[in-house]
Amino acid sequence: MKKKVVIYPTIKEMENRYINNLYNTIKNDYEVQGYYGENRSLKEKLSYDIYHFNWIESASGKLIRLKYMNKKALIILLKMLNKKIIWTVHNNMPHECKAQKLTINFMNFMAKKADKIHILCKETINNEYLQKYKEKVIYIPHGDYIDNYEKADIDIYERYNISKEKKIMLFIGQVRKYKNIELLINAFRNSKIENNNYILLICGNCPDEQYKDEIKKISDSNIYFDFNFIKDEEIESYLEYSKILVAPYNKKSSLNSGTLWMAMSYRKTMMLPIIGCVKDIENYKDILYTYDYKDEDEHYNSLLDCFKRLQDDIENNDSTLNEKGEQCYKYIIEKQSWKANKEKWIDLYKF
Repeated sequence: MKKKVVIYPTIKEMENRYINNLYNTIKNDYEVQGYYGENRSLKEKLSYDIYHFNWIESASGKLIRLKYMNKKALIILLKMLNKKIIWTVHNNMPHECKAQKLTINFMNFMAKKADKIHILCKETINNEYLQKYKEKVIYIPHGDYIDNYEKADIDIYERYNISKEKKIMLFIGQVRKYKNIELLINAFRNSKIENNNYILLICGNCPDEQYKDEIKKISDSNIYFDFNFIKDEEIESYLEYSKILVAPYNKKSSLNSGTLWMAMSYRKTMMLPIIGCVKDIENYKDILYTYDYKDEDEHYNSLLDCFKRLQDDIENNDSTLNEKGEQCYKYIIEKQSWKANKEKWIDLYKF
């Protein structure tokens, strides 16, 4: 009889492609359900053998303390019922963490209660809350997004009225303050990369109207915005029309980047800081545009230097981005695809 696995929060394809890819990888070996999204009673939710939690440490809005208390109560109940618990640590801390002490306390709690702690990059194990529990830690890297997004028939140049002569640098994802969008805009403008016929396209939902106004004010005619949520069925076109993706992550919270693996899955290189998952790529210096920093001032200067390296490369070899993109694709197919690591994922649920 197959073991029964519950994945938190959900396995629905349109909710989270990463979780859905995980589901497709293990579904032939286990009976798998999502914690949310099904009309099941609490009794049925408690009838499974293994509970795999993702992002359970995130809590926002009002009554954060109560939310953490409820989550702890669930974990304690599962342990009392002799259920097995797997916790995947996606980042050092949740982004935009509003209650750091409560969050750290809960992450320490999860590290103690989990039977296995899954990490997506090796640097994760350096977090203080994992030091006592290293024997429970299992490393399996983030999988690919190959063929996750169907071919879309959208002309991005026409949609945003961009000249066909221009080359697109793409930021895609939620537009929030912790994403350092204003820093990206300033570095893009001051690098003068528009002289190389590049424009910056920033796409993603922005719930903060004031922040929208702030980043618009520091922009120019070579920076385009779309503050709408980009539908999954349209993403392939954005990737197809872009030459390179960019994301100036906050290193304090960020360890992993789904955007990076998505870009590499569609033969694109990317500009980003050297966060944990980047360090696991043996040849990242050859296939990506990366930089490091210690504080906000150094972040800007390092990002600006990275833009200049990009400029030098494209001036010396116009096809350099295509070549790096092909290397990215080769790497993710061979080293980091769901297929390449399938047995490790299946073994994760063996007790």
